[in-house]
Amino acid sequence: MSFLDRFKPQPKWKHTDPAVRLEAVPTLPDDEEHLAVLQELARQDADVRVRRAAGDRLTRVEDIVLLAKAEADEELRREYTERLVGMATAPAPNDAAASLALEGLTDEKQFATVAKSSPHETVRAAALGRIHETKLLSSVARHAVDGQTASDAVARIADPAELLNIATKIEHKEAGLTALERTLEASAGTDVRDMLETLA
Repeated sequence: MSFLDRFKPQPKWKHTDPAVRLEAVPTLPDDEEHLAVLQELARQDADVRVRRAAGDRLTRVEDIVLLAKAEADEELRREYTERLVGMATAPAPNDAAASLALEGLTDEKQFATVAKSSPHETVRAAALGRIHETKLLSSVARHAVDGQTASDAVARIADPAELLNIATKIEHKEAGLTALERTLEASAGTDVRDMLETLA
């Protein structure tokens, strides 16, 4: 730094007072130079309010994935992952952004939401593959908008009671029949009369 540089006014987003930095965030222009500033503030600022404000200005899925992975504040990290779920389930001409959004998620409940409602087959399949809890697989089977996703979820379930629950409540007929068949297979050698009465 030269001698004269020391007398140049410092940008407000570099101010030592977080309140001043927070005020500066909305005033930053929408250009490439200041995109880098917003990325830096969202990832590295010591004040969570400043990180949130800067993160709110970022819209690219790759930026939100990085923030979701790096954010230390639990509430703010949850906000980022919820944004990623929205990106993964939003209508789009291709699955590029939705697929990338999955990389920032770790919660099986969020994967279940994506598997149920993403408009992209590849994204639904990828999300379903990251679900292991039987109850969540059952929820996907019963509520998925896509019949193939429902059937794929049924194929991952071995619990007879949960399969019967799916067979009685699912809207996708083919997946429901598969659930019933798997119920009978999983109950082989046992009295299935009660279960069939429940289904009836």
